[in-house]
Amino acid sequence: MELKNQHSDKIDSDILVVPIQIQSANKILKQHWAVRSRAKKEYALFIRNQMKLKNIKKAECKKYKIKIISYRARKLDYDNLVLGCKGLLDAMIDENLIWDDSPDYVDVTYEQNTQKKERFALKTLTVIVRENI
Repeated sequence: MELKNQHSDKIDSDILVVPIQIQSANKILKQHWAVRSRAKKEYALFIRNQMKLKNIKKAECKKYKIKIISYRARKLDYDNLVLGCKGLLDAMIDENLIWDDSPDYVDVTYEQNTQKKERFALKTLTVIVRENI
C-alpha cells in the first residue's frame, strides 16, 4: 500500500508509518505498567526506524503540527483514541520527533479511517505526519 504525501507542497512535512494499532484507553488502563512500558518501547523502535529510513531530522525546540491517522477495522470513541495515543506521543518525545507534548511545542490532531480487511495488507497501522508551524 502506498501512502501519498498530501502535504507535498510544504517542504517541512514528514510521514512516518507505524504498523501498530493504537489501543483503546479502556484496554490500556487495564494493563500492567510493564506491558504499557513495552508498548511504548515498541512505538519508539518503529519511530526510530522510520526516522532513519526517511532521513527525518530530530526535532528542534519549536512548535510542530502532528497528525495521527489510525487505520483500523472499527473506529474507537474519540477519547479512547486520544488517551490511547499517549504512549505514542511519549515515544515521539523519546526519539526526538517532537520536542515536548505540551501545547507550547505541539499541536496534535487525531483522525480515524476504517478499512476493509481484504483491501488492507496490514490489519492496522498508524500514520504520523509532522509539519513545522
